[in-house]
Amino acid sequence: MNQYTGDELTNKIHEFMASKTEKFPELNNFKQKPVRRIAVRDRRTSNIFTALENLNTLWGQRIHS
Repeated sequence: MNQYTGDELTNKIHEFMASKTEKFPELNNFKQKPVRRIAVRDRRTSNIFTALENLNTLWGQRIHS
């Protein structure tokens, strides 16, 4: 497996993306939508999985803020 520096790898990625967008121009026309998390809850609020999901969401908000 080849070893690349960060700049070499970035250039290879950009070259690959440029060739693919030339070949498939519709790939370049999509609009990116912001990612939103939808909380999935069941009817029981005392569910351990709901509590863990809430803790995970809180942790993710603290890390990414």
